[in-house]
Amino acid sequence: MFFFTLVLGICILPKVDTLRCYECTSEASGDCTETIQECSSEDYRCAALRVVHYQNGVFAEMKTKECAPAEQCMEDSVSTGTMKSMYVSKCCTEDLCNTKHISDFYVNPNGKKCFTCNGTECTATINCMGIEDHCFTLTGKTPGEFMKGCCSKHLCSANSTSQIKNMIGSEMSCCQGDYCNSEAPLS
Repeated sequence: MFFFTLVLGICILPKVDTLRCYECTSEASGDCTETIQECSSEDYRCAALRVVHYQNGVFAEMKTKECAPAEQCMEDSVSTGTMKSMYVSKCCTEDLCNTKHISDFYVNPNGKKCFTCNGTECTATINCMGIEDHCFTLTGKTPGEFMKGCCSKHLCSANSTSQIKNMIGSEMSCCQGDYCNSEAPLS
């Protein structure tokens, strides 16, 4: 009788529905042809993402909609004076809830100031913008290869700095406080 009750109980349990999200990646025209995607895990969310990159006068952006792991639902920003990259991901947990793309976002100076580099000279300063609340120094594999500027808190987490090291072979150190990245980078 116990076994029968157990089997019956399992059969009448509600089925866990898979989250469905819109999926698309913007093309050069900015258009995005949407399809519907089922997320592969309950830890995933529907996401609308926007990545903006500006370097030496060249602007590039990518907009996507997709199923994304919960840990990718965040905002990141990094600036070095000649380069700025921003990543914004808005997530939701209802079926097909990622209907809108992330609109233009405007970032204003936040009062924080860090050192940045022009070639090998790192005495120039930069005004941090938006969520950039840390100064950073990124030291490359090659002597004299380094970068300084402003970044958001998430990029300074142990997990992010470990990923940066694995991807590009560089050490990243972060600090808080105006001009705290003044120390000469290690060569």
